[in-house]
Amino acid sequence: MKILDIRLKNLNSLKGEWHINLSGNTYTSEGIFAITGPTGAGKTTIFDAICLALYGQTPRLAKISTNSNEIMSRRTRDCYAQVIFESHGEKYRVLWRQERKGKRFSQVKHILSIYKTGQILSELTSDTVPNIQDITGLDFKRFKQAVMLEQGGFDAFLKANDTERSQILELLTGTKIYSDIATKVYERCQQEYDELSRLKIELEAAKPRDKFGTVEEIEQAINQALENLTTIESAHKKAQEGLQWLRNIAKLRNELNDIEQSIILHDKRVDAFAPKKLILDAALRANEIIAEYSQLKSSRTNLRDTKSRYDRISSDIQALTEKLTQINSQIPEIESQISNLKHSTTESPDAITAKIESLVKNYCTLKAKQIELERRKIKFESDLKAAQENLKTAQMSHDEAFNALNNLMNQRADAILDETRANLQPGRPCPVCGSLEHPAINHESETFSPASIKKFDDELEILRRQEQQTAKILSESQTNEGIARTNLDNCIQDLSAQIEPVNNAHSELSRNLDSLGIANVKSDKEILSSVKKWAESIKALQDKRDKLTHDSDSYKSKLETLQESFNNDTLELEKLTAELETLEENFKSALTAKNFADEQEFTDSILRDDKRKKFLSESENLNAETIRLDERKLICTEKLNSALAENKTRRTLEELTPMDENFEKAMKILRDELAELSNALDHRKRLQAEIRKLNEKISKQQIIYSNWAGLDNLIGNKNGAKFRKFAQKITLSMMINLANKQLQKMSGRYTLTANPDDEKLSLSVIDNEQAGEVRPTENLSGGERFIISLALALGLSQISSSKSGVDSLFLDEGFGSLDDESLSTALDALGEIRRGGKIIGIISHVQAL
Repeated sequence: MKILDIRLKNLNSLKGEWHINLSGNTYTSEGIFAITGPTGAGKTTIFDAICLALYGQTPRLAKISTNSNEIMSRRTRDCYAQVIFESHGEKYRVLWRQERKGKRFSQVKHILSIYKTGQILSELTSDTVPNIQDITGLDFKRFKQAVMLEQGGFDAFLKANDTERSQILELLTGTKIYSDIATKVYERCQQEYDELSRLKIELEAAKPRDKFGTVEEIEQAINQALENLTTIESAHKKAQEGLQWLRNIAKLRNELNDIEQSIILHDKRVDAFAPKKLILDAALRANEIIAEYSQLKSSRTNLRDTKSRYDRISSDIQALTEKLTQINSQIPEIESQISNLKHSTTESPDAITAKIESLVKNYCTLKAKQIELERRKIKFESDLKAAQENLKTAQMSHDEAFNALNNLMNQRADAILDETRANLQPGRPCPVCGSLEHPAINHESETFSPASIKKFDDELEILRRQEQQTAKILSESQTNEGIARTNLDNCIQDLSAQIEPVNNAHSELSRNLDSLGIANVKSDKEILSSVKKWAESIKALQDKRDKLTHDSDSYKSKLETLQESFNNDTLELEKLTAELETLEENFKSALTAKNFADEQEFTDSILRDDKRKKFLSESENLNAETIRLDERKLICTEKLNSALAENKTRRTLEELTPMDENFEKAMKILRDELAELSNALDHRKRLQAEIRKLNEKISKQQIIYSNWAGLDNLIGNKNGAKFRKFAQKITLSMMINLANKQLQKMSGRYTLTANPDDEKLSLSVIDNEQAGEVRPTENLSGGERFIISLALALGLSQISSSKSGVDSLFLDEGFGSLDDESLSTALDALGEIRRGGKIIGIISHVQAL
């Protein structure tokens, strides 16, 4: 971390705004600087501003709220502290600000942003301070111990206890990674131990706990059960064959009895169908001559229909003749109306309409362009007038600025001349001409000081910028006036060229409208509407004429067709009358042949197709059922005699049934036993394979656990303290070596040391001037404590890690306890540190420093 820039306002005794640019050449080239001044001048306030900007508090004032702000200067309304710092190659800006509102104070604004982009990361202290800690790796307490050694707290690291010292080293040197490694090793060792324990528990759970013996015993039991099952299945098969034979005999006897009962019922149905049988016989006789009767009826119908059609055609011929005469009289009248509307034109209404629309569109387009040009001409005239007014105004402004500049320059020259006259001394050469005689030596004039000349120069600079600005505006106004004039000239030229095309288009449109008899129309909508009505009128008359012509042709065709049909029907009537007389005679002969007294008896005997088919189906079904029952009785009798001849058992059905059930129960018991034994055998084999795999896993896991247990024994720890302490003791040793180098430069008397066997990060001091006596740090004087604390601080700054690289060091007082020689050596040591690119700031009252 490196502080680059400090800004503050109204903090303690430093009223107003203050700025210290630590990245300027003065600081970066020297690297070390002192802040001096009398007590209360605000030296420590500069350090307070850094702390306030970064952490929202100071070493002297921890609480700032809306009710209390002791750091704001008296009788001021606001205060702020801003720091720009660099950490890990990125620059940040942090601003702390508060305002006074009467007796209370506003909410603190604490803004952290990225310096390069201005991106705001946080705006409240509750968010900004954690962000600062994350970016720098330092909280406020660590900051005071490593970066800003406050007044009275210079020996904080030296007096820190073991835990605090460990935390400082961890934050400043990045030794937290060793804590993480130790924790991870401990956790991994526990995981591998848990995995080994789990595998052992799984192995114990996999051991067989059933009632069966070994795999060989289970296989023997399976073979014995298979033999018993085969014996019982053979006996069961014989019992099943006997039962099946007895059940088949009983079934055939029952079936024969059912057939005989069905024959009795069937005979009753045959007797009930006898009346229907007589009706069916008459219907069948009638059905044999039904075709002749149908032909007779058809002939009668044809004769009647032909006579009706003959009468209708005769009436239609008369009506069509009257309509045709009426239509032929209307067509010439419509032709005359069409000729009157068309005048002299020979084009179609659609072509005329399209042509007029095109002419109207062309005229409207040209006219619209002319109107647009006239509108633009008015606009360009207005623009030219405005540009001329602006040009006149710009010329006046420029003239005024130019005159003011010349006047002020003349006043400045007069002022310089008066100052020269006022400073003339007798016997001294004139600074202008070099003469020793000065006629104006007694000239009375107003004396001008250098500050007055400086005021003239400042005013001249302002007037020069005004004159340059008015000259620029004048140039722009001249350009705008030329553009406006050119636009107006071009528009006038385009408008003149547009007049002739508009007049030509209007003349051509008027000629075409006159040829259609359309006049006194003004707008394009009226023209198009009139042409549309004209075309619609002609089309309507043409459509009416075409329809009448079509109707006339259609009626003529229909009349010819009807006349032909009338002639054909006349001949057909004569033919049908002769055919009907012949059919009447033939049908009477057929009735006699089929034993029907007359046509009435014949028609009464006719049955509907569905009813006749129903009776016929019933008759056929009854006959078929008679045949089927006789066949079934014969077949069933033969099957029964054949089955009785087999004689498969002498036992009865009542004797064999319980025997069969007992066989089935015994077989089920044996099959269940076989299934259980087979499952047990499969399970036992799977367990054997699983146990082998588990033993292999346990062997491998035991090796893995042993490796991690060995590493855990060396560096593992639940909270990571074991390996972290080891790394921190190395880091402390490095820091002690660096601090001892600084002590050697400042004073050869003291050497820092740490007890290697001590688990704590404790420090001791070897006093070389007292025979190498080892002294505890608590038994040091103020001067000794300052020298050793400074050496430790310098050592800390040199071993700072990438997590919290410390490139700025600020020391507040503490040098007053040193003698001149110790002070000189301390400053030499600080000089060595700043040559490493660090910035070191020192507050002190010591004059020698």
